[in-house]
Amino acid sequence: MEYMAKSLSRSLPIKNSGFFQRVYEVVKLIPSGKVATYGQIAMILGIKDARKVGWALHANKDPNVPCHRVVNKGRTSCS
Repeated sequence: MEYMAKSLSRSLPIKNSGFFQRVYEVVKLIPSGKVATYGQIAMILGIKDARKVGWALHANKDPNVPCHRVVNKGRTSCS
């Protein structure tokens, strides 16, 4: 269990890093009424781990970032 915690902490981006800002900028480009998946955002950013996108959005405090437009790959709408 300790190994997993160390491994996870090494792989997560630092809060408020340039990576987080890049995620927020991409998410702001999603039009109203449309959604994108965590995986699609990750692909746009050139990363393999969609969970890092989720981590960045979880840490978001800016109400201008429409996090609700990013969904799991099995969802097709915001509602």
